[in-house]
Amino acid sequence: MLVITRREGEEVVIGDPANPIGVIRIAGIKGDRVRIALEFPRDIQVHRREVAEQILAEQPQVVGKIGNAAG
Repeated sequence: MLVITRREGEEVVIGDPANPIGVIRIAGIKGDRVRIALEFPRDIQVHRREVAEQILAEQPQVVGKIGNAAG
């Protein structure tokens, strides 16, 4: 894991600096809360950890195997 210290208004560039995948900006800091702004293409999913875990938990499970009808 990479840990970077940033101040309000500063950014982190993700990917190639000439053509970044996305940018993370520190939008604000109030007490123990940090607001971040994420700039990524719409086709890249961005989720909070608890939402990502919920999405994974709700994926349908395969109940049985699909076999060959002739077999």
